[in-house]
Amino acid sequence: MRAIQIVEPRKIAMLENAAAWCQKQGKPMIIHLGTGIYGDFRLLPEKFPALCVIYCHAGVPYPNQVCEYAREKPNVFVDISSSAFMNPRAIRKAIALAGVDKCLFGSDGPYHHIRNQMFDFGFYKKMVSTSGLLPEALEKIFSRNFLGILRK
Repeated sequence: MRAIQIVEPRKIAMLENAAAWCQKQGKPMIIHLGTGIYGDFRLLPEKFPALCVIYCHAGVPYPNQVCEYAREKPNVFVDISSSAFMNPRAIRKAIALAGVDKCLFGSDGPYHHIRNQMFDFGFYKKMVSTSGLLPEALEKIFSRNFLGILRK
């Protein structure tokens, strides 16, 4: 028997209400994608074209499609966080598909990699730093791209 996914219109409406607020306030919205209707990465950018959308973990579970989409859309970005989804190879692929200007450093904190009861950003930072990227690309990923979003 095949499972049928039931979509609660109320949940989609709540997401759209939050997106409308973010667009009106000029604030970015970060999204974890799901599957089915909850994986429709085109929904918010198409309905709210001025909204800045950042997809976590390079758009997992659809990283190739999301990264390619981000390359084409001025207000769509991907973060490259989480050792559960990202590694140096996946980071290089996300950058190749989306472009270095569309990728943001993300810590995925405060989860995982705890040291002295504090989240250790060093693990993720090292993972990005050792991906073989040029210093200018690293500067964009670690700061300049996000600062550009804040200035919009």
